[in-house]
Amino acid sequence: FPGNNGGSNGNSNGFPANNGGSNGNFNNFPSNNGGLNGNFNSFPVNNGGSNGNLNGFPANNGGLNGNFNGFPANNGASNGNLNTLPSNNGGSNGNFNGFPSNNDVSNGNLNTFPSNNGASNGNLNSLPSNNGASNGNLNSLPSNNGGSNGNFNGFPSNNDVSNGNLNTFPSNNGASNGNLNSLPSNNGASNGNLNSL
Repeated sequence: FPGNNGGSNGNSNGFPANNGGSNGNFNNFPSNNGGLNGNFNSFPVNNGGSNGNLNGFPANNGGLNGNFNGFPANNGASNGNLNTLPSNNGGSNGNFNGFPSNNDVSNGNLNTFPSNNGASNGNLNSLPSNNGASNGNLNSLPSNNGGSNGNFNGFPSNNDVSNGNLNTFPSNNGASNGNLNSLPSNNGASNGNLNSL
């Protein structure tokens, strides 16, 4: 159609103001930029995917060496998979399945609800206002801070567990190199076991 630029070594099937695909496939709607060495199937105001797949809705940025399946205002995934709703930032070398206002996951899996921060080298499955897990697992409710090199299963207002397991209720502080199974207002166990009220 009018205002489309040609495809170099690829296919360009588009509507007005679409730019050509270089070494890839480009099937899109207005104001989409071309895909380089990949597939680009999108709606308006999506930027091209380089060496990957971009299937998105408006205002999604391209995936570099990965897959990008998102809704508006999602940023690109680098070397990973990004399946998100609005206002989620990209996953680098991992999987990102989230709802609005989630930040990046680097080298891990992030499955979250709004206002969760990214997991680095681990798994983050949480509800709002949880901070990221570094090299561990974080399964928590709101206002839990991340676990470093361990498992964190808690309720609100629990602080970090480093190199151990923390299964707690509100207002418990972290366990370092040990196990902490407690009710509210217990402080952390260092290199031991704490089972208390």
